[in-house]
Amino acid sequence: MKNAILAGLAGVCLTASTISGFMVEEKAESVELAAKPTPPPFHVQVLPLAELIGSGEGGWDSVNRGRAGDTPRGIKSITGRSFEEMSVGEVIQLQKRQIFAIGRYQMIPGTFRLAVQKSKTPHTELLTKELQTKLFATLLEHKRPRIAMYLKGKSANLETALDDLAKEWACVSWRDGYSYYHGLAGNRASVSRHKAGEVMKRVRYNIVSG
Repeated sequence: MKNAILAGLAGVCLTASTISGFMVEEKAESVELAAKPTPPPFHVQVLPLAELIGSGEGGWDSVNRGRAGDTPRGIKSITGRSFEEMSVGEVIQLQKRQIFAIGRYQMIPGTFRLAVQKSKTPHTELLTKELQTKLFATLLEHKRPRIAMYLKGKSANLETALDDLAKEWACVSWRDGYSYYHGLAGNRASVSRHKAGEVMKRVRYNIVSG
């Protein structure tokens, strides 16, 4: 009888030890999950690519009226204000009658409206530098999704991503070394395909590796 009681107690101790072990493992897992940082938003992750495209496309207040370089003093020469002082709705209206491509990433009317729509940006919001970059990132995901898929590690096809980059931004060279829009409205390439590819690979690595 005594032996049976001792055996029962030993069983209880073993069960408690096992539960304790599970609790330690669960606590360690929770600590590990808590320690993992939240990834930054996509428009922050793609900043190196945005900076590269911007270096070839224009400044934050750049505009053209249909031909590259036709309005060298930018939006201020037309409205007396910078884009940061204008609402998204105002810019949309201006693109209907006075200007064509706008801002750092030279978004043409249909492209700008698409980015605003897909990002659910209110028309009352000011077109700040950060918002311009958010809209740039939105285009990567919604107008040229093969670029975003490559950057997020969902596709390994760099060449098609580069093709789409050159089709969207005239400053990026096509496979022949010229702009995809070479000779059209004054467009020419100023960012090599190789350079764009290197930046895209770096952005992809940073996103995938977390």
